[in-house]
Amino acid sequence: MAAEFGEPGRRVLDRLHVADVIRLDPAGRITSAYPFSASPTLHRASIGGGSTVYAMCAVDALGISAMLAPRW
Repeated sequence: MAAEFGEPGRRVLDRLHVADVIRLDPAGRITSAYPFSASPTLHRASIGGGSTVYAMCAVDALGISAMLAPRW
């Protein structure tokens, strides 16, 4: 999809990493996308009583429910 806008996907990921929006491992895989962590952490949040996700920090874990709460 990034190519539709004239940017290679890898360049977009690198720019997001430099901006500290996501974190990439040395192989270029996404390890976190704030506030979520793909790796286990001490900070977890439940989504709708179903899935449990890892958060980057305690504040992120608290904010996930508010971020995902329906606004209708």
